[in-house]
Amino acid sequence: MRRDWRVWAASQKVRKASQRAVLTALADQADATGACFATIAELAEASACATRTVQNKLNELEALGLVRREIGGGWIAKGIGRANGFQLAPGSTDTREGGKAVPDA
Repeated sequence: MRRDWRVWAASQKVRKASQRAVLTALADQADATGACFATIAELAEASACATRTVQNKLNELEALGLVRREIGGGWIAKGIGRANGFQLAPGSTDTREGGKAVPDA
C-alpha cells in the first residue's frame, strides 16, 4: 500500500517543494490505512529538510487537511524523542476494500 500513498502524496496540490518532501516522507512510512509513526528528526532526514522546516510544513499540511497528527503518540525512538502519530488524508478514506483506506489518487 506504500506505493499507493506515495502516488496519493504526489497528486496533492501543494505549493512548496518542502511541503511535498515532508508529505512524501510520511507517505513512505504509512501503512495500508495511511497511519504512520515518525519523529521530527526521522522526517527531517527522509525529506532532506531542517527539523524546524519539517515542523512548519507539518503545520501547513495539517491546515490543508492532508495530515492529522497526535504529538508524542508513539514509542520513544532511538533515544531521540517520542514518535508522533500521523494519519494521511484524515476523513477522506474509502473503506470499500476490506476496511482499508484507499488513497484518493
